[in-house]
Amino acid sequence: MIAEARKRFPGIPVKAVITTSDSWPHLAGIREYVAEGVPIYALNLNRPILERVIAGKRTTKPDALERSPRQPEFHVVSGKTVLGAGPNRLEIYPIHGETSERQMMVYFPEHHLLYGSDPFQQNDDGSFFYPQTVGELMDAVAREHLVVNQFFMMHIGLTPWNDLPRVLVGAAMKDTPDGKL
Repeated sequence: MIAEARKRFPGIPVKAVITTSDSWPHLAGIREYVAEGVPIYALNLNRPILERVIAGKRTTKPDALERSPRQPEFHVVSGKTVLGAGPNRLEIYPIHGETSERQMMVYFPEHHLLYGSDPFQQNDDGSFFYPQTVGELMDAVAREHLVVNQFFMMHIGLTPWNDLPRVLVGAAMKDTPDGKL
């Protein structure tokens, strides 16, 4: 990932990595960032699993961290955390949902844009898998008083924020005997 970032943005250093989920496929590359000395922003609940991944030995096929060990630079997130300044600053927030307790969202306030990590995915018909987690993300946005026009996630491209309330209404209607609210 770092090599690709350097290729696409030559001369611009990787200043930080934000781990927004504790899922193995989402944090598996964290050792590469530690080896490069890149600061890690991680949810406080996820630090123990990250420490175990980082400390793990890679003796059969040594990676850069195994060849040149170093300590990670953790920035533990337990509430609103602001990175940068100006129009491209970003804000990191824990989602704190029942099923998304170990995930964070990243908000770009100047653009009213939200990166929602991975609490839900979109089905082929345009609906969203796990509507209750849609509600968790919406609750987190409301709790933090964020103004969101569009969002994107690991498996969802740029989407109007206004699409989400319809998901909850549709799910609620499916749970009523007559399909009406």
